[in-house]
Amino acid sequence: MDICLVSVRRFEILKRTVESFQAFVFPHFNIGNVYVNIDPFLGTSAEEEQMIELLKTHFPQATIRRPDRPGFCKAVQWTWQQAQSPYILHMEDDWLAHEAITSHNAEPLFADDVINVAFMNASFAWNGHDRFSVRRRRHKFLGIPYGRSVETRFGTSPGLWRTD
Repeated sequence: MDICLVSVRRFEILKRTVESFQAFVFPHFNIGNVYVNIDPFLGTSAEEEQMIELLKTHFPQATIRRPDRPGFCKAVQWTWQQAQSPYILHMEDDWLAHEAITSHNAEPLFADDVINVAFMNASFAWNGHDRFSVRRRRHKFLGIPYGRSVETRFGTSPGLWRTD
C-alpha cells in the first residue's frame, strides 16, 4: 500500500495525525511508497521544515512535493499519480485514527466492483446501521412536511483506494 498525504503547513496537526495513524493503522499494512504534498498555506517555512523532519523520521523513503502555490486538487492529483502499489491510503493532515484499521479487516471489503473503502467518521454522519452513509431531510412548506431527499455523504479521506 502506498500512502498519499495532502497537507498544509500545520506542524502540530500533522504530528498528531501521523502519531495516531502510527499507533492504529500503519503497523498493520505493508507500506510501499509515501507521497506527500505540503502546500505553502498557513504556517511558516520553519513549520514546513519541522514537518519534513517528522515525515522523514517515520518514512525515510518519502517523496515530498513542495509546490510554489497551494492547490488542493493539484495536490491530490499529484500524489495519486505517483502511486505504484495496488492500493493507496489517501489521507489529509487533520485526521486522527482512534482504533485499529488492519489489512485483515480492510482487504475483504474490496469486492470486484469496490474501488474505495472510506473510514467512517463524524463528518460522514453515519448512523452505524445503514450500508451507506446517507443524510435524510424532510422538507417543510408552511410547517407541513412534504417529502424527503436523500443525500449521499462521500469523501476521499481518509480511505483506501484501489489504484487499478
